Amino acid sequence: ITGATLTTTGNGALTAGGSIAGAGNTAHVSANGVSLQTTGTGDIGSGGTPFFVSVNSLTAATAGAAGNDIFVREESGLTALDLNSGLGNATVLERA
Repeated sequence: ITGATLTTTGNGALTAGGSIAGAGNTAHVSANGVSLQTTGTGDIGSGGTPFFVSVNSLTAATAGAAGNDIFVREESGLTALDLNSGLGNATVLERA
């Protein structure tokens, strides 16, 4: 998934068979909570371009194919966090 934007006052989810790419420097997801998941081989964001979110609750998983990397930047302050990168790396940058 590239170029996705999700805005809601509730919860949302993005699921992809491959990578969920980050782009630019504004939130791709603005919601109470979001679940990001890759079901095949693929990363969420990248070291140079993390996937931006503005949420209270973040769940991110790339463990579907033994694990890939998760790179997320959170813009508003987290109250709940659940990451599963399997054998991959997980990085969350927070700007609150």
